Amino acid sequence: MYSPGRQTHRQTRLKHYYPAYAGGTEKHNLIFFMAAVHAPFPTGLCRCLKCDNLCAWSADVRTVNNQHYIVVDSTLPGRIIVKPHPKPLSYDGWVKKEKIYCKQCGQDWGIKAIYKSVPCCVIKIISFVIVDPCEKRSWCKKWKSVNFPVAELSDQDMMDLVEFETERVSQINGEV
Repeated sequence: MYSPGRQTHRQTRLKHYYPAYAGGTEKHNLIFFMAAVHAPFPTGLCRCLKCDNLCAWSADVRTVNNQHYIVVDSTLPGRIIVKPHPKPLSYDGWVKKEKIYCKQCGQDWGIKAIYKSVPCCVIKIISFVIVDPCEKRSWCKKWKSVNFPVAELSDQDMMDLVEFETERVSQINGEV
């Protein structure tokens, strides 16, 4: 049996830990709680560990051979600084040429590499804080620990990356 005091305390805890909680019936509360705690979130944010600058939405992260995690977002170049890699090398179809850093604070976010002749930004999860829709923040050392699904890189994603790069290069050439 629930006492009125216990019910109020539970609602207070839910409101404190899950800001998106709006109240409602007991059934609604239970459904919200289960969704917020146990289900992977589809629209998390990857934010810079140092300055909290947005890097990417979790929906824009893709995996290549379950090893490399890239961002397929056309607005990412506006949030990064690209510098030459101190030790460029090639391996497994990848050519790493440059390093990417946060534009606001200079935090190392990963590398810019070429995969199958397409430039990609490969990010490392250790440089980010993951924020879910309930505003819960988590930090992971490994990609396997993130609480959102990461889709495999598709052919459509590759075509989008080529299109983004073509547009970026044409904008740069138009400015010069």
